[in-house]
Amino acid sequence: MFQTFVRFMKDQRSFAAPAALPLIAAASGLGLLAVGGLHHLVHVGVTPDSGNLGNLDPGVTGAVAVPVPVGVGAVKKGWEWDCGGRVLYVSRDLARDRNMFRVPPEGYQEEANIHTGETQDVVTWRWPGDDRVFLVPIELFQAASLGGMIRDVISATGQIYRDQHFPEDRIITTSFRKIADVIGLEFNGRVADELETCLAYARSFTVYNHPVISQLNKDGTVKKRSKVTFGFVDCVARVDILDGKPVPKNRAPIEITISNLYATALKELPPAPLPCAALEAAHKAPRKLRPAIKNIAYFLAARVPSKKIKLLIPTVLEVMGYGRKDGRIDRCRKPIENVLSKLYSIMIEDYNYAYDGYEIILAGNPIYDNKRVRRYKDKNET
Repeated sequence: MFQTFVRFMKDQRSFAAPAALPLIAAASGLGLLAVGGLHHLVHVGVTPDSGNLGNLDPGVTGAVAVPVPVGVGAVKKGWEWDCGGRVLYVSRDLARDRNMFRVPPEGYQEEANIHTGETQDVVTWRWPGDDRVFLVPIELFQAASLGGMIRDVISATGQIYRDQHFPEDRIITTSFRKIADVIGLEFNGRVADELETCLAYARSFTVYNHPVISQLNKDGTVKKRSKVTFGFVDCVARVDILDGKPVPKNRAPIEITISNLYATALKELPPAPLPCAALEAAHKAPRKLRPAIKNIAYFLAARVPSKKIKLLIPTVLEVMGYGRKDGRIDRCRKPIENVLSKLYSIMIEDYNYAYDGYEIILAGNPIYDNKRVRRYKDKNET
């Protein structure tokens, strides 16, 4: 099948993607895939992040009913952030996936099926070390520059689905203003336009070969896993005429149909608690820091209920979206700490640099039987 090389320029709203990663052209048989004291030096050892697989963390990839993953069942009542305020309960899979919303600097044009079954001209891309194929209709490829906001919007649809008590038809009713409020954005006309674009992207965005866990063994290991064609949203409908009268976009009801796989994950799997204050802090930060702040905020939320998290610098850089840069470690510390400092007292109680990595202490605690436990060590914590 003839392939057309497609490239676009990123703007500051996008994820800070690593420099020019080699992208692999999707095979001509794409259609077949669709069918089948903050930062002082301390002397403690720092080990790599246990979930450093480059894209997905083990034990949290799935969208079906499974037992509570190991390390989460110990929390009886949930998690409480010291900052208080509203919490966005995000799909843990979405929060920890490092490739799902990365902005590709280039891709290839193909004719393929999106997850809703429609055949369209799409742009496809893959990331090294990741078996999945990502694709979106070519007319929406430029919208990938809104990657950080797209993830926020998808997270908001999940929260609204939860707030509306998981309707059986998976249809939620909301508005652009409500979505903006959920993700801590000040609403205006420009934001409404961007949210509309994000929802269009979310409806068509498709992942081939996405791993879904359907069964776990008693010890928490995977018993059954399938590779599926995955998408977050099946349909988006904006009401433009109501009772015979035109409805302005900023007041129009929006009906969103959550996909079956995403809906099941939201209902059955333990969520990652993301404080809305973290997103608000990102929105107020300098534009070039916003993607990295959001990336690390989602990642830290997914590490709950671990109180202490130890990450090597290459992992921190990868999570933030800066890529695994070569060079002197001391030159990496400043950009990392610029990001961590923005989440201080919101999600981070303290962070310490030690032996080419960081020990991050979360500004929150697991709750056991209505009692807050100040000192807790998860047996799986690294």
